[in-house]
Amino acid sequence: MNDGFSGTDGAAISAGKRGLTLERDGRVWRFDAAGRLNTVFDGDRVVRRGVDGTVVEKWWGEPRVGRFRPRRSRVLDAEEGRDRIAAAYERVHEHLSDLESRADGTDPAARESIRRVLETDPAALARDAAQFRSVYSPVGILPPDCYRAVVCQLTTGCPYDCSFCTLYDEDGGVRSPDAFDDHVRAVASAFGRGRQSRRGVFLGEANPLAADGETIARALESIERHLPERHAEGVFAFGNARSVARTPVPTLETLAELGLTRVYLGVESGDPDVLSLLRKPQDAADVREAVERLAAAGIDVGAMLMAGVGGETYARDHVRRTVALLTDLSLDSGDVVYLSPLVGTPGTTYAADARERGIEPLDERGVLEQLGTLYDRLADGVEARVSTYQAADFVYF
Repeated sequence: MNDGFSGTDGAAISAGKRGLTLERDGRVWRFDAAGRLNTVFDGDRVVRRGVDGTVVEKWWGEPRVGRFRPRRSRVLDAEEGRDRIAAAYERVHEHLSDLESRADGTDPAARESIRRVLETDPAALARDAAQFRSVYSPVGILPPDCYRAVVCQLTTGCPYDCSFCTLYDEDGGVRSPDAFDDHVRAVASAFGRGRQSRRGVFLGEANPLAADGETIARALESIERHLPERHAEGVFAFGNARSVARTPVPTLETLAELGLTRVYLGVESGDPDVLSLLRKPQDAADVREAVERLAAAGIDVGAMLMAGVGGETYARDHVRRTVALLTDLSLDSGDVVYLSPLVGTPGTTYAADARERGIEPLDERGVLEQLGTLYDRLADGVEARVSTYQAADFVYF
């Protein structure tokens, strides 16, 4: 339950067991149930504070192409990040200062949310961030519908070396069942009351389904034991299509019974030449088989695709073959397709490989046009929900 009311200065407050949101003069501040600020909306600018203390500012840029615009972002240095967050708390405290005395008639959860925000200061945030850094290896990326999930890292890093990706540290292997159980317990402790603000659990990192079935099953049991409310909302994970395509359906059915809800596959493209350029360890047949096995086990699918890969050289075949592959898959209304524009390739293996092959990159407008083409054709051609996201400067908030 959330309780909405107004402050004497015109601020609108919504507070409850999942946290607190305050809005005034076009600005919005969002806090979790432990009083941690995670998001500030200020016009067309968004500031995210990660659980590890990282602060990222994002805004929409130009050119606008159809319904899409590029997303700009920057990671604030440590001092500027602390100053921005401290200033936000100072302003919010001003707006909330008269509410504790006037909140007697409100829901107890709302009063508790207000009190926790007012008790939070920069020193508490610094201690909090240090605790999260001790619990987590860097969180590389999450699907958009899992941004608010509790991340539990069965594996760390990524075992693959895709040419375009700079999101993960080196492969750290698989935690043993006992080590993972300790990790989940530590994660639950670090979030504290903030667990109430989260939705579901994301089993990290890049390909936890490459672990053996018994290890994954015990991991899901640990999640249910230490995070029962979040486990009940679903457990989600990335999976490499080739690995999933070789996982027996009975094993996947067991994992579904233990809570595995959706697996996100990095499909990226349906064109074999583009996949070769991306150094993706899979082909279209792997994707088809993986989707069929997940569907047979009752696990939803998230298909992750990229716009702009392959540049001008492969643009036509990338769109044509990607749409053909996706429309041929047995996706339904419980599945989702995510489209992301290719960004930030200078210095990557992808950039070097593309130059060696004589591939002319698409400019920003060209990438956005291709994004729009893929979006329109897939929205018309698949039953799954189709959406877009930006992977640049992701922060787990």
